Amino acid sequence: MPSTFKSRVAIVLVLGIFLIPILVSSLRGLTHVLTCSEGVEAPFTVFVAADGGAVVTSSATGQAGDAGLCGGLSVDMRAGTVVDNRLELTILVANGSSYPWQGTVDVSLNRTKIPVSIGRIGPGETGSDSIPIRLDEGTNELDGALLVGP
Repeated sequence: MPSTFKSRVAIVLVLGIFLIPILVSSLRGLTHVLTCSEGVEAPFTVFVAADGGAVVTSSATGQAGDAGLCGGLSVDMRAGTVVDNRLELTILVANGSSYPWQGTVDVSLNRTKIPVSIGRIGPGETGSDSIPIRLDEGTNELDGALLVGP
């Protein structure tokens, strides 16, 4: 084998090593660098009957003196009406910290992840986004995680 071929193969292999982290990573729909991730304590269960009627239940709890998620953020997930097996989910994020916030709420519907970008929220402000979610007939479980970036 000529020495120029060996050196070219070696260069390709060295460059290929740097591509391994890119090939095995997943951004999960994020558009920002992740600096904090915490679960949102707002689980919903939605039961959709065969006739299209729906029942929404939740068991959210809280404690006095809670500092919030990721240093002062609070997330409120609200379920709206179900029409044609579509639930209107509204997510409100209040920034109680003294720093601007940018991030995503990762909604989980029956183990399927749906990233919802809230955008940039200044200190003391509240941001929100609403998304329609298609529900299957039967029991559907919703919960979320707060994914914070700089």
